[in-house]
Parts: sequence; structure tokens; C-alpha cells
Amino acid sequence: MASDVAAAAPGKMGWGFDSQTLQEKQYAEKKALEQLVATNPAMCYERPAKDFTASPIYKKAIELQEADGIEDGFSFRYLELAVFELALIWLAQTIGSCVASGAMRAVFKRTLAQIMLEGDAYEFFGTDKPNQNSANSICSFAPYNYGEGRQLGNFDTGGDGSYCRVHIQSLMGGILPCWAQGLSQYTNQYPEPVDNEATYRKWGDKQYRSVRAGFKNIAADFKLTESIVVNSVDVSKTQLITHLKPQMVCSGWGFAPQSLIPGTKFWSYKRSGTWQHNMTRQGYVKIKGNWFLDVQNQWGMQAHKNGDYFLVPAEVDDQWVKDADIQTIGELILPESMPSV
Repeated sequence: MASDVAAAAPGKMGWGFDSQTLQEKQYAEKKALEQLVATNPAMCYERPAKDFTASPIYKKAIELQEADGIEDGFSFRYLELAVFELALIWLAQTIGSCVASGAMRAVFKRTLAQIMLEGDAYEFFGTDKPNQNSANSICSFAPYNYGEGRQLGNFDTGGDGSYCRVHIQSLMGGILPCWAQGLSQYTNQYPEPVDNEATYRKWGDKQYRSVRAGFKNIAADFKLTESIVVNSVDVSKTQLITHLKPQMVCSGWGFAPQSLIPGTKFWSYKRSGTWQHNMTRQGYVKIKGNWFLDVQNQWGMQAHKNGDYFLVPAEVDDQWVKDADIQTIGELILPESMPSV
């Protein structure tokens, strides 16, 4: 039976800074939200949901869910399975880049929904299609927005860490595709240089402001245009199931296995310990008559009992949403095609 590595030895985090208290981090998120709304007021309101339920790929995803004993709801994990016919393998973050690493996953999931379920005829951000070994070629280049968000917060002066809402604001300014011409001069690993901590930190530091500025014209074509606050289970469920909007969550909550859900392969998790961390809320599903939040972490494929994700009972999440900073990754402007080079 798989162990839960994270419960005993949590991975890298990076929400805020080590010197801050939880209350200071929450205050910083509050101020960042005020700035986000003031700067992008039209982007902070919910857009109407689109009708995607007739899509053959959506129906396939639901069939896969039902085969695993899921009675209702939606998880992006099954959309990925329906599209790529394999479980995507994600590399673990290796510095305190959880905000960037989590946001990259959420942007990818929203991209997948727009292309495969809502009929947007666009290209992926990455350099190629995924294979059995890696999901990394189909995402945007995470370090770019890591640095842009840290610059917006005026803390790109060394060390690791960022906040959800400055990162959201950076995504509204532009998202860099991995196929951007000239990017290979600064990295040889996509969408994150997880094997080179120094390279990742350069992208998050002011020493690379001029480098990031050189890619702004490309990034400006691909933007996040919608993000709303998630402050209840009902809002989270609606955004995930009806609107296909994954969510970034930053909080001080840690989690550990509680019990195997009878008759299934899924483990239910409880609150345990403290993680100053960002993760991705990727689904809300009903199993054995009970609702669970599906959370993807970025600590590797062996981090938790079920892999890189774990399920949180809705009644636990009801308390979590009240003590966390959560934003949706909503509508995206995506590239219609790669430029000819």
C-alpha cells in the first residue's frame, strides 16, 4: 500500500516568506486582492458558464469517473485521462515556488477545458504533446510569472516565495508559452527548471527583470482575463463543476491521511500540521454519497496515498475555505497557433 511521504516530510513550499506569521501572510493577500481589483476590476467578476456537457470528451471523462466509483461532480484528472489516455506525470517543485508551480498546473487545466470542451481552437502553451513520461511539454513557462508576480509585490530581491494574488495579477499581464523564441537561451528545461535551482531563482529575482521584459510582447498575447474569490464550498463546487474553473489555494493548512473510502481506491484526508503552501483545487466529486474536494499538490507523484493528489471531505473544506486565500483560474486568452520561425 502506498505511503504518504508528505505527512512525514513535506516538500518545498513558498507561500509568503519564512519570516512572516500566518496573519501577516493573510494581510498581504488581502492588500494584494485590493490591488488586483483596483487594477483589473472587470476581470474580477464571474463570467457565464458555457454548455459543454454534450462534448464526447466530457462524456468520456464522466465515464472514467464512474468506473472509479465517482457518482457525481467533475475532476480535471479525468479530463486529462480522457484527452491523453494516460495519467500525466508532474515533476515536483524543488524551490519555494509553490505559487508558480501550482498556478502553472491550474492554467494548464483551464487551457485544456477551453480547447477540448468549450471549443476554443487554440494551441497549447508547451513545446510538444505529452507522452507517458512527462506532462511538462504542454504548459506555460512558470518561472516567467514567478518573477513578474514577485516584481509586482516588490519582493524580487532574493530568496523564495510569493503570494496567490500578485501571481494572479501577473497572469493578467501575460503568460509566456514555452515555445517563445529566444527562451532556450535561458533554460533547457520546460515548463520549470526543476533540475537547476539557480536558474529558477534568477527568473524570480530582479536581476532577470530585463530578461523577462524581453518576452513581454509575446506573453501579452496570452492572458488570464477572469479570476474570482472562492469563499465557500458552494462557490468552489460551482466553479469547478459548472464553469470548469480550477482554483489556486494559499493557506497554512497541512493534511494527512485519515481513512480509505470503503470500496474505493481513494483516501480521505484530514487537517494535520502546518503547510505555508499553495496547491491546486482541481475537482469536486461525490463518492459513496459524500462530497470531496480533489486537491493536486506539487510535491511529486509519490507524495500522497493516491499519488500527487488527495481528497478532502466537504465538511473539512467548509472550514478550509474560510481560512484560506483562493482564486479561480478563469477565462484565458490563448494563442491560435504558434508563430512560424
